Amino acid sequence: MIDREGELLRAELIRVADTVHPAFDGLALIRARIAEPLRPWWRRLLALIPRTSRTAAPEAPGTADRKAVSQKGITAMTIIRRPARDVRAGDIITADPDHNNRPVRWRVQAPPKVTADGIAIVDFADLTGVKPGVAWFDSHKELSVEPTGGAR
Repeated sequence: MIDREGELLRAELIRVADTVHPAFDGLALIRARIAEPLRPWWRRLLALIPRTSRTAAPEAPGTADRKAVSQKGITAMTIIRRPARDVRAGDIITADPDHNNRPVRWRVQAPPKVTADGIAIVDFADLTGVKPGVAWFDSHKELSVEPTGGAR
């Protein structure tokens, strides 16, 4: 048995539901969403952010992107910026971006494995004598590397 308040609630819900008009492509949007590979909710939000804003801070005007930086002195080496998905076997990662760019010496053992979620998994050998490890980065994250065979 439905009381008077239940009847009023039912009538109001019906009235509000009658004002909803589905979009002509609503079913296509639902099907496209179902067909997408399952990703964490925060990864879907990242897709909405323009790619240029994925870095922690904007680059200064006039900053050259991916150009070799010549080091002076005994440790003369070439450091370039390369997306995590593009590092090569033999490259040496020189800074850990996930830990405030602390200096590291990680030799990449093989090309990174990029997951469906956009994560680049990198196997490395720590050149400071610590055992080998695995690091994972957003595949678009720029890493500082000493390239194998010179800057390219």
